[in-house]
Amino acid sequence: MRQVVNSYDQNLGVPGTPAHAKIIVGGPVLFSLVGPQTDKTLISIDPNTTSTSVIGKVGGGHDLEGLAYNPDDGFLYGSTGWKNPGGPALIRINPSTGTSETVGLYTTSRGEPNEIDALSFYPITGVLYSINEGGPPSGGQLCTVDITTGRATIIGDLGDSFGGGDPGIAFDSTGTLYGVSKASDQLFTIDITTGTATGIGPLGFDNAVGLDFNPDTGVLFGIDIQSSELITLDTTTGEGTLVGVLTGSVTELPVALAFMPALGNPPSAPEGLIALLLSLTIIVATIVAVSFAVLRKRRKQSQERSAKRTRISYSSVVDVLNF
Repeated sequence: MRQVVNSYDQNLGVPGTPAHAKIIVGGPVLFSLVGPQTDKTLISIDPNTTSTSVIGKVGGGHDLEGLAYNPDDGFLYGSTGWKNPGGPALIRINPSTGTSETVGLYTTSRGEPNEIDALSFYPITGVLYSINEGGPPSGGQLCTVDITTGRATIIGDLGDSFGGGDPGIAFDSTGTLYGVSKASDQLFTIDITTGTATGIGPLGFDNAVGLDFNPDTGVLFGIDIQSSELITLDTTTGEGTLVGVLTGSVTELPVALAFMPALGNPPSAPEGLIALLLSLTIIVATIVAVSFAVLRKRRKQSQERSAKRTRISYSSVVDVLNF
């Protein structure tokens, strides 16, 4: 199938500038961040074959930990750890080039700088959620993040069972938040009003760190930071299934996953809708035709009456003259 890549504006400095790129008609694009801790490269992954393509260096020496796609502005957002220059921060990434800029240093509502290790946008409201690993308790805290400043608001503690340690989170299409932690080897659901994490079951993979749902199929994907294995996760049991090991020129130490929905030709209308529109078109055309016929008939009758009056008037004049 022919792959169609849409055009985009590379200017990261214009707020709200769409950056849709690498968007393939026929399927969403899966992104990941790979490479040394402060020298990450943005790649795309084929979720069926696990083959990868290099998009570009993120640059800036960012100690990237999390990744999420924002459908409202077309950018990827990344979260950074303690080794980030200037401190932990929220950054914005062009999905077509990998180039980035800092949105703002990450601080919580308690004021201290912390480490955000996972990101996901809530599909109902578009709010960005994160996990703060830097403060107590050991399981970390669920937060929301202002994407214009990087400032976070703490919702609540995840609990010690979550385990902390390179977590990953992802919302499904209904707004349920799922999470993993390298330290616990479990899949969790997370209450977005309290932050409480509830275990579902073991993954069977020791170092899963990134999560995201395929927007087309609803399947939850994960990535193993040590083995570079792409996996799918059963959201009812937590069990992981191996898809394959990433292949390509740069695949080491993947730390996050983010799907970007495909954009292209709009979906065709359902057959029922097409039939309804066709019926309405026929009805409207019939009404218009009948209306024109009625108007023509009335105009003809009017013309005939006018002609009759003219003949009567002429006859009367003639009668008068003859008299």
